[in-house]
Amino acid sequence: QIKASILDRAKNLPNTAPQFIAVQGIAWSVTPTQLKDIMASLDSRFVVVRPDHYMQLYRESKGLAFEIPAYESAVYDPYPFYNDTFEAEDASVSHFTGKLEGEAWSATPAVDKVDYLLKRNLADTAPLGALQATFKLSVDNISLNDAQVALIDVIDADSQQVLGSQLITRKMFTTLNQYQYFSVPFSKTSLSQKITLRLYWKGSVYLKADKGISFSPASRYTKAFEAESSFMSHVRGSLTSDGWGVNANVDLAGNMLFGPYTRFVPLGNLTANYRLKISNILGVPTDTALTVDVYSPTVGFVLARKIISLSQFASPDTYQEFSLPFGNFEPNQSLEFRVHWNKKSDAVVDKVTVKSVP
Repeated sequence: QIKASILDRAKNLPNTAPQFIAVQGIAWSVTPTQLKDIMASLDSRFVVVRPDHYMQLYRESKGLAFEIPAYESAVYDPYPFYNDTFEAEDASVSHFTGKLEGEAWSATPAVDKVDYLLKRNLADTAPLGALQATFKLSVDNISLNDAQVALIDVIDADSQQVLGSQLITRKMFTTLNQYQYFSVPFSKTSLSQKITLRLYWKGSVYLKADKGISFSPASRYTKAFEAESSFMSHVRGSLTSDGWGVNANVDLAGNMLFGPYTRFVPLGNLTANYRLKISNILGVPTDTALTVDVYSPTVGFVLARKIISLSQFASPDTYQEFSLPFGNFEPNQSLEFRVHWNKKSDAVVDKVTVKSVP
């Protein structure tokens, strides 16, 4: 009955996107499993969101301001509310080479033919304007020559015009058997445009594809996480007059900052800017002062890391910003911004500012 009501309501809405339908299930007559089945059965015209996201998107569609939790207050325009994730083994994905391997699709040299490992049509619900297609890939060898691994591209399905592409080579992978994300920006210019995302395997390197995602990247996003706020956590150090500090004569080496496990950072390429200073230098210039990273507890690995030596600080007791680029390509994943202190000086962290890359 819920699905029938949704479809009936959709018939009376204008044929333009976005449109909004509020749905409420009665807890004593509808189970979570039934709601999940209803969500899975809806066609590509529909995107199911949480109630808070529903109100946020509705207000944004009307040009109205919207509020998010106080600790997540940020500047962003537009927030990338559209994303469409597909697993490599989904029925919506076509394969012309390779085989299913666990929860991924793989191709092996001298076994599989050179052809398209994945093809998938962009959802009709994708908005107009700037979009990005990202594939999650891994290889089993990064030490040999810089062979061509694959070509990812996005084409207009009718005209076959290439809207964006990237050639991927072996040396672009930094760790063997660990997934990395490779992206192609493109634009959708009309609501009727049919677009196809493709991954073409070159045949020379073993390749595994886990998933793909298309989304609308944020053009402007800035959020500062103050080190002393209650949403950030600490193993070492104490509150100072201008941040969170550690003392080499008192504190043990360890994490002086981590958190806030935020899920509100937009998808796409971003930078985390760590505002730091040191004093009372005890080590030699080449010693590691601090290590900063971006970690995802959701997927269980470090998205980006930077080692900062004592010599990289221009002068003591003066704040400097250290920029760490990273990619956020897993919808709703939790993110931590961490600072590990190595006890080679006193140190203070003021804040971590996360920004989208234009």
